[in-house]
Amino acid sequence: MVQVEKEFDPTIGMEIIRPDFGPLIEKLNGREVTVRGYVIPLTGKRKQSQFLFSAYPYSQCFFCGQAGPETAMEVFLKEGESATYQEEAVLIKGIMRLRSTGDINGLFYSLHEAEVLQ
Repeated sequence: MVQVEKEFDPTIGMEIIRPDFGPLIEKLNGREVTVRGYVIPLTGKRKQSQFLFSAYPYSQCFFCGQAGPETAMEVFLKEGESATYQEEAVLIKGIMRLRSTGDINGLFYSLHEAEVLQ
C-alpha cells in the first residue's frame, strides 16, 4: 500500500527515503482509524503521551530489527491521555496523517488526537 523510493537529497547531502502512497492509504489521510500494534517508548518515562507505534514488537520494529519504515507511525495522544509500554499489542484510534511529499522529516504516518482503546 506504500512504496518507498530512495533518492539523494542535495539540501542535506545524503540519501533519503520518500513514501509513495497507494490510493487506499491516500483515502485514509485525515480520517479516524483504529490500529493494533506495539508501543515503542521515546523516553524512559513509564507513561507516554507521544510515542512510536509499530506493527511489530520492540525487538523487531523498524528501528531495532528488520522491518521497514512503512511499519511504524508517530502517535500523539489526546490531552491528558497516556500509554504505558507493554510487550503485548494494544489497540488505538486517532486521526491519521500522511507525511507530505516534500517533507523529509518524520515518519510516513502519524496518528493525532489518539486514544488507547485496549
